[in-house]
Amino acid sequence: EFRIMKVKIIKNLENRIEKMQESINKNLKELKNKYAEINRTITDIKNTLEVINSRISEAEERISV
Repeated sequence: EFRIMKVKIIKNLENRIEKMQESINKNLKELKNKYAEINRTITDIKNTLEVINSRISEAEERISV
């Protein structure tokens, strides 16, 4: 009986560990996706700022002429 109980406990632990690994992997995937989205947003903001700075520079050049 004791051996059977040990085997059941080990199997239960294996199942719990497997579920934890799946959960961790899912969370990691979600974090990677969010990180990529944040990087895209930052790139978009940088591009927008570059366009604005370019327009300001052009306006300053026109005014100084």
